[in-house]
Amino acid sequence: MLMPVPPSRDSRATSSLRIDQQPATTSALVTKWVKPTNINCRETGLRSLVTNNCGHRSREQNQRSHPKITFYGRLHVIAYRATLDVPREVAWFLAKLLAAERQRRGTPRGSRALTCFWQAVLGLRWFRDRTAADALARDHGISRATAYRYLDEVVIVLAEQAPDLREALERAEDKGFSHVILDGKIIPCDRCKEPAVSVRGEVIDLWYSGKAHAHGGNVQAVLAPDGFPLWVSQVEPGSVHDITAARAHALPALYPAAAAGLPALADPGYEGAGIGILIPVKQPPGGREPDVNTRTRNALQRSLRCLGERGFALLTGRWRTLHHITASPSKIGDIARAALVLTHFEHGYIT
Repeated sequence: MLMPVPPSRDSRATSSLRIDQQPATTSALVTKWVKPTNINCRETGLRSLVTNNCGHRSREQNQRSHPKITFYGRLHVIAYRATLDVPREVAWFLAKLLAAERQRRGTPRGSRALTCFWQAVLGLRWFRDRTAADALARDHGISRATAYRYLDEVVIVLAEQAPDLREALERAEDKGFSHVILDGKIIPCDRCKEPAVSVRGEVIDLWYSGKAHAHGGNVQAVLAPDGFPLWVSQVEPGSVHDITAARAHALPALYPAAAAGLPALADPGYEGAGIGILIPVKQPPGGREPDVNTRTRNALQRSLRCLGERGFALLTGRWRTLHHITASPSKIGDIARAALVLTHFEHGYIT
């Protein structure tokens, strides 16, 4: 064991350092360890101290033990400036919603750890950058439990502003849309195995999606002809097929809209959806080629429907928390609807 080098031997080594011999599990790269800012010594002096300790050992001895540098003192974290690339108007919009919610609950003024504006900033950081709750708590000077509670409030107040499907379709008719697009997506999440019985009587994992080969929740969306998202459904388990989720959440409102002249385009996964839900015609059995009229119809329909892929790309690309949900899967629907409201406000769809 070597104690700190006295100033008479090496005036550059004056910090409270100690080198202990450790087992081989300690990496030799510790000799390149970057010192904290409050260590008053140069890196070269530190390396020479290590080299003198083990430079003349045999190869077998060096493999058995390597020096470990232990610092006895206070370490200082690094503070730096950061920019949240979300318009300030979005933060004020969310802050007003939070203020109305606090007033509804009767929260006394000044009793919260954060103001409505900074709670909005906390929530937007989570949506935009998928920042961990413990990092949000540290940066805003609150406990982790409080950070989780504030995030839940942000999701709830935003999801309550999301339009229902009938409102979205009425607005689409008022804007003169020729059609809408129906699409679904599996949003990945963390989930332990939850056994369930399928329609075939087999035991399956409820939240596991065979289409995405991952755990997640099935969310349906109705999109404008240019792919802008108009409506997002509540979540269904990942094992639920698109057509089943659409029957539960979307089709009851899409049928009257189609009868009024607003059909919906969908992919072949929605086969059997019914009148007004237009999907490509499948290839005839026996390997026969469809006729030219059918091929032309399919090509035109696919060229229009493919624009719907922009909708979920817009949501998940802008709000990265939708890349992978670590909260309860039952909250995926509310989180997706909250992201929809933020997208609507940013694009001027609501004010």
